[in-house]
Amino acid sequence: MAITSTKSIYRIEIQDTQPDPELMVLYTYTFDDPSDDDLPVNKEVSHRLSRYTTTVDDAGDETQVATDVSGHMQLVQDICTAIWTD
Repeated sequence: MAITSTKSIYRIEIQDTQPDPELMVLYTYTFDDPSDDDLPVNKEVSHRLSRYTTTVDDAGDETQVATDVSGHMQLVQDICTAIWTD
């Protein structure tokens, strides 16, 4: 049988930073194979999300763009939309 991977949200924290709140998301990845006695294995991964992402080009000029949260689970996207609304 093949190893399966499951992603779930372990914890979400909203941190009241100024001027915009930040979101910290902890995901748990579970890797399992019922035929393997050493599994399941869990791995936690954290992401800190700010409303804007700053990039610096080769000339040293900074640009701020809205952070792309489309790769995160729908609940995380919904919370970001709610807390980052003007």
